[in-house]
Amino acid sequence: MKLAEKPFISVQGEGNTQGCKALFIRFPHCNLSCRECDSSFTWKNIEMEEYSDGDIYDKVRCSHRIIFTGGEPCLPANMRHIKNIIEIFPHKQYEIETNGTLSIDDGFLNEKNRNLYQNPNIQFNISPKTNFEQERKNISTEPILIEHLNHFNVLYENRGESFRFKFIVKCLFDCEQDLKLIEDIQYKYDVPNSSLWVQPKATMAIDVVKIICDHFDAIIARGWNISMRCHVLLFDNKKGV
Repeated sequence: MKLAEKPFISVQGEGNTQGCKALFIRFPHCNLSCRECDSSFTWKNIEMEEYSDGDIYDKVRCSHRIIFTGGEPCLPANMRHIKNIIEIFPHKQYEIETNGTLSIDDGFLNEKNRNLYQNPNIQFNISPKTNFEQERKNISTEPILIEHLNHFNVLYENRGESFRFKFIVKCLFDCEQDLKLIEDIQYKYDVPNSSLWVQPKATMAIDVVKIICDHFDAIIARGWNISMRCHVLLFDNKKGV
């Protein structure tokens, strides 16, 4: 299995499970090319590391919560590994961090095994990048994964359990534009406030606090949740934490 870095134990820094201990498995490559990506080492000038499936399975076996991140975990090559892990260890807690622009191939999510992949043990953390400029042009950032999940009735049967949205807001200058983009996607896909989290575009602790303070009143007034990116608060942009 080729990964962007060695699997590591830390705490989830974002969203509804912020603070929970987890095993992080970071996959390489991404279909997007966000100029402000804080994990560009996963898709630009990457140096992948090879791990045996057995080594990864041993780490999963010893963990309660597993977070697949990247890069983009929903790329087909990465999803094959995720599918294998979940089939071997179906009762673990899983989170799949995704930009939401890719559908899940039918080998992972289909009518035959829908009961396995609709259970709340698997949560999709969809983080749209509609407010990020792309280095590679003509790339769609539309979060079409929502429609694909809805096709299999995942989104609405386990509403509030099978997915969370995590939107990124930037500095005060971009505040109104970022908030308008969030409102547009929320309305288009009928996303409940209970599944919507807003977090700062920041890789330094001091910026996390400033951006959240700048946006606090506007976020709360809309009924949204706030994600503080606690790993950045603790370690700034250090890898492997």
